[in-house]
Amino acid sequence: MNPQARGLHKVDKRNHALNTIRIPPQRRDLDD
Repeated sequence: MNPQARGLHKVDKRNHALNTIRIPPQRRDLDD
């Protein structure tokens, strides 16, 4: 795996973590 691809994969994993953190508050807003 070239360094560029590894860097993109790292960012993707970080974005995924941020998305999973953001989902619960959005769902709470929809439930209200």
